[in-house]
Amino acid sequence: MKVKNLKTRIAAFGLAVLMGVSTLSSANAFAAEQTDVGQEVQASEQAVTSQKEKAVTADDITKEISDETFAVETSMEGIHYDAEKEDVTLISIQDENGGEYHPDKAGTYIASYMVVPKDQSDSYTINRKVILTDTEGQAHAQDNGGEKQKSDTKSEDDSDSPVQNYTDVEIEASGEDASAQAIEELKEDIEEGNVMVLSAAERATSSGSTVTLTKGRTIYYPSYLGNYLTCLFTVNGKIAYCLQSQKASPPSGSYVAQVLDSNKNLQKVLYYGYGGAGDLTGSYLSGKSEDEKYVYTHIAASYAYAGEAGFTGCNYNDLVNAGVIAYINYLFGQEEPPKGELSLSSTKLNAVRDGNLQKTPNITLSGDHRNYVTLSVPENVTAHNLTKGTSVTNGKIQIYGGDTIYLSADLLLTGSYASGNLYGSVGKTWRTLVLTTGDSKQDIGVFESETAAPVSFSVQWLNMTRIELTKKDINTQNPLSGAVYGIYTDKKCENLLMTMTATGTDGKAVSDYFDAALKTVYVKEVTAPTGYKRNQEVYQVDVAAGKTLTVTATDERVTGKVKIAKIDKETFAFQPQGDGTLRGAVYGLYAKEDIVHPDGTTGVLYKQDSLIAQGVIGDDGTLEFSELYLGEMYVKEITPPEGYTLDTTRYEVSVTYEGQDVAEVTRDLTVKEQVKKQAFQLIKISEDGEQTETDLCFLHYFDTMHHFLLSASFR
Repeated sequence: MKVKNLKTRIAAFGLAVLMGVSTLSSANAFAAEQTDVGQEVQASEQAVTSQKEKAVTADDITKEISDETFAVETSMEGIHYDAEKEDVTLISIQDENGGEYHPDKAGTYIASYMVVPKDQSDSYTINRKVILTDTEGQAHAQDNGGEKQKSDTKSEDDSDSPVQNYTDVEIEASGEDASAQAIEELKEDIEEGNVMVLSAAERATSSGSTVTLTKGRTIYYPSYLGNYLTCLFTVNGKIAYCLQSQKASPPSGSYVAQVLDSNKNLQKVLYYGYGGAGDLTGSYLSGKSEDEKYVYTHIAASYAYAGEAGFTGCNYNDLVNAGVIAYINYLFGQEEPPKGELSLSSTKLNAVRDGNLQKTPNITLSGDHRNYVTLSVPENVTAHNLTKGTSVTNGKIQIYGGDTIYLSADLLLTGSYASGNLYGSVGKTWRTLVLTTGDSKQDIGVFESETAAPVSFSVQWLNMTRIELTKKDINTQNPLSGAVYGIYTDKKCENLLMTMTATGTDGKAVSDYFDAALKTVYVKEVTAPTGYKRNQEVYQVDVAAGKTLTVTATDERVTGKVKIAKIDKETFAFQPQGDGTLRGAVYGLYAKEDIVHPDGTTGVLYKQDSLIAQGVIGDDGTLEFSELYLGEMYVKEITPPEGYTLDTTRYEVSVTYEGQDVAEVTRDLTVKEQVKKQAFQLIKISEDGEQTETDLCFLHYFDTMHHFLLSASFR
């Protein structure tokens, strides 16, 4: 940049901000104590006085170079400020001789910070010492320089202001009225430390790459800002800005560009300013011409990089009145430009069981909170965003930088899942490039981008399986509830893997999940349903991962038997009296109450008091009723044997379940029979036909077969 006209009255001040500096201090303010340098110098003195009254202060700090947790670019230790009232940003750090900062080299460095009040009052800088020590390295040296270090520290602490070391200064002046005497006086003031001048703020810390700088047409400042000009620069075709208004513009050519990450305000200006990827000038500078937007952004970039020297050629009040200062504060107040870099806390995940599901460990997507990836969630899988409190099954879910997620699935899901390349929505990584064009020429800044690499992850699901068992009645084929089966790892069923739950009303039971690596398991009944005997059959199951294996088993009901023995009521044995007989009696078996089928589905088989079965007493005096359904019953004689009376007794019998190991419940029943009897009288008659003993009466009993049974006499 070149001045078109420079008045003699501001020679000292103008030359100070227009000089070309090879290596100068990192201070971000300028001041003079002379009383005859004009209105601008007086204003500068007031600014210095105002700075001393500012609330933000910075303490000197001492750190070990081996301290990996310390990063001067981000450390706010010892800086006293209110985050709600000010933004504080490191703008430069140099050693005491103006050399580069080396975080791995012990020494004393001067760090300068830009303080931007959020109430839109003037920004200012603060300085402090960052002392790096190498205690470990010193322990191995005979002369560790301790005394010298102690002496140096004491000397610096005793001074009223930080020690500033300057190299030779080369001054360029333009303007017809600039006198040699004024230039010489200014040089003396600088060498004596009366004036602090800001040069190139901070240097890039990474290795450089060659880029092409193109110097375009001249752009004049609007008249309401002053008589100054700049040029339209591009770097590799992208809009760029000169960063040091006090220096001459560089020519077109190839230059080495270096990445500057620590100057956040410069990043914001180049990203949100005119021509940047996040250009906000369309709304904020609405009504301004393209050249005005360029000039405004140029001044903002110069100020972010070189401090108040960036206002060269302009009156501060004019900048305020034109809205330039407000525009700068607006840009500085924006969020940092979005970053495209993304990374995952883990990329190879092994699912683990969690109840009846399998889930991955939590993974976090690190990156800018505005940057997100879209994950396609496969069928039967659910993605859970713990940070956002959302979940998606068989669909798409957005994961933002800082979000933590996990995947879950049914335990029968097997195999693996690969997310594929997940590209961030930002897509690019933005970086500030600074072109150093020579000590006497301006540095050039541009916001360059490179495609951000995608992220990806994979999941290995479990290899699980389970068994579903269906239990039925062997005859009715109706489902049976209450059956319990065990799963064993050996054919003898001695090594129990697990016990299944009891079958439900649908006759089904599903086992817990188990590892499919077992290959073969064996299933055997442990507990039969009530009313059934236990099935001793062993079912071999060939295991397959990711499937529910099925087994169908049947049970037979427990049966009942009633055995009837017939005896004479008087002889108490199977011994009939006279011509009577005990065989041939007909008996019926009746339901004392409703008899129901044990399968729980078929229902009532015999209503109360209905005949279940009937039979005839055999030659051995017995009768059996078998294959009975269990229940409460009674036996009653239907037809008596010859020579005996009908027995009307109801012989109750309870044929109830005695457990799964009793296949047939047997009940014994003895029934008694009464022989038939008839009374008669004996009269004694003489031979002549006369009754000879009338006072003697005999009562005799015969059975129905005319056999004499009993004789008695009465007087």
